[in-house]
Amino acid sequence: MRQTPMQSGGPASPEELSGPNKTEPQTPSTPGGLMSRLKNFGKITKRPVSDTPSVAALAIPTAETPTISEGTATLIEVTKTPLQKLLSEPLNPPSSADAPLHAMPPNTTVLISVEASPSYTTIYRGIVSNTHNDVEALEEAMPMWLVEYLLTNQIPPSVPLAKISFVLVPWNKDPDVEPLPELLNTTQTKLTASRYLRVRKIILHVQDKLERMSAGSRAGSIRSSVEGQAAAALRPRAEDVYEILCNETLLSLEMTLAAVRQYIWKQSAELVLHYRRKRESRTPL
Repeated sequence: MRQTPMQSGGPASPEELSGPNKTEPQTPSTPGGLMSRLKNFGKITKRPVSDTPSVAALAIPTAETPTISEGTATLIEVTKTPLQKLLSEPLNPPSSADAPLHAMPPNTTVLISVEASPSYTTIYRGIVSNTHNDVEALEEAMPMWLVEYLLTNQIPPSVPLAKISFVLVPWNKDPDVEPLPELLNTTQTKLTASRYLRVRKIILHVQDKLERMSAGSRAGSIRSSVEGQAAAALRPRAEDVYEILCNETLLSLEMTLAAVRQYIWKQSAELVLHYRRKRESRTPL
């Protein structure tokens, strides 16, 4: 009768589990073997810091996560200003026939101003003899339509000119001088003209209006018509008979309405001009 080993309440040993034709399993020498795991089963061990996986190791790129390789150049598009774009192209300035050269005194003042309520703001001031040293400053200060004409001979499309309204009234503050009549009536209290209108044109307007008013009072006879034709033939220049003032300042014939408003009037209220008979002792500004 075959003897069987005594059964005990303890767990079977490795020898009891092995058959007669099986070899005894060798205990692995590595710490991660089966026996090592059984020995350490149920024990709480602390993992060394070096065994903790790093964040870089966990950040494994996938197909959904785009990666940026080193050395990739980032292209940034630089937007050029209109002036920079114009200067980067071939230049074609106007010829002397389109823009004749004029000799000017070297100490002539050059001003570039922009409109700013109530008048203007000067953004460049220089003299003619030094403009060759201020090329960059002039290019920055000049409006684009002027830069385009000077550098590429491109004429901007015509735009409506800005106008200035003003009141034109007689001076009549000299007690020993015959007063001049009003040019405007109750239905026309002010005038409107281009900001580039010169004082010379305003004086001519005053002369025309006063002569028409004087001729209207004498109309109706053949004699007055003949006298009117003779007077027209001997008509003096308007600037030799009348003059214009603003803020009690005698104005130069070449000043424009815009310049008068900026440098003489100097206020946001409506521009007021006075006309009177010319005085020989006064010198215009």
